[in-house]
Amino acid sequence: MLKLVQTNWGMFDLAFDENAVFDAETAFSTLVYAALFTDAEADELQAPDRYERRGWWYDPTLGSLIWWLRQNPLSKQIRAATIENITNVLSAYPALSNVVVEDITPPRSVSLLIVTISALYNGVNVILKLEPLAVTSGKFWAANQYDLLLH
Repeated sequence: MLKLVQTNWGMFDLAFDENAVFDAETAFSTLVYAALFTDAEADELQAPDRYERRGWWYDPTLGSLIWWLRQNPLSKQIRAATIENITNVLSAYPALSNVVVEDITPPRSVSLLIVTISALYNGVNVILKLEPLAVTSGKFWAANQYDLLLH
């Protein structure tokens, strides 16, 4: 099975792993990487300039709006919108059910967002913790710098 793996500095690469076919956690983490870190196309209200809306050329509706959300100051509304976007994106996959995204950011943290994602992946309970490796001033989730930990 081809899987997405995180390399240094939060970049992603493809790796072949014969045993991953039977490993629900590896398959789930690959699905999460692909779903959340593929840029969905923003609508006209979010990005008026057509050339700044991003989106995958093959299907602009696939992916998430995390790229757009992280361009905004991290307010309660942006936190809620991010959690809602993650939940909606992952819930759209038939292999996943009972998707729950929980904000576990420490109190009074104003510049980052840490979430736990739990779901049933093909009938197997899986839990992932998603947190930034680096934070830019006033923003969350520095570009392509993520750490996905299995628990």
